Order: sequence, then C-alpha cells, then structure tokens
Amino acid sequence: MYIQPDKLHATFAQDLSQEQASVMASTQRPIAQSAFTDKLTQAAWRDKPVYVLVGKQDRAINPSLERYEAERAHARKTVEINSSHVSLVSHPQAVTDLILSAAHDSGRQ
Repeated sequence: MYIQPDKLHATFAQDLSQEQASVMASTQRPIAQSAFTDKLTQAAWRDKPVYVLVGKQDRAINPSLERYEAERAHARKTVEINSSHVSLVSHPQAVTDLILSAAHDSGRQ
C-alpha cells in the first residue's frame, strides 16, 4: 500500500509545500503487509503513559478516531493542532513541545 504520488499532497500532506510533498511522494515505500496481519499480544497504551497529538486536518486518520483512541487510552495529555497527517514535518515545534511535556512528566514519577 502506498499513496499515488499525484495525490499525496492533497490527501496526506496538504499543509506542506508542493515541493515537500513531491519529495515525500517520490521517496515513499509501500507499507509492510505485516502491519495489517501481525497479531499484537499486548497494547502498550494499557500500561504506559499516553500523549496524543491530533492533527485536526488529518485525512489519513480521522481526527475523531484519534480523539476516541486518546480517550480510550486515558491519555495524560491530548493536543490538537491544525495539521495534516505529517505533523512531524509541518508542525515540528508542536510535536517537540508534546514530547518534552511527556519527558518532563515522566521525570516527576
């Protein structure tokens, strides 16, 4: 499975420049079939603290599903930003801030 290169910008990375999306489109690799077929033996979110970044403009994973999963996992913190699926690239500071928040919280335990 992969995203058709001419559709990647509109469906996956709409908050990036066309140039950045073109690089992603041309360098993407198909997802491994095992991502859909391997069976999990334990969900980490049941035992580990969870921090969630919801991309409100995500077209790859519905933001409502992300919110539901955060609630189900009893996320310690959920941050919502106006981002596509690739928030690591389009909003690196928001991602960094959430990671630092999680690291700070873990140091207090």
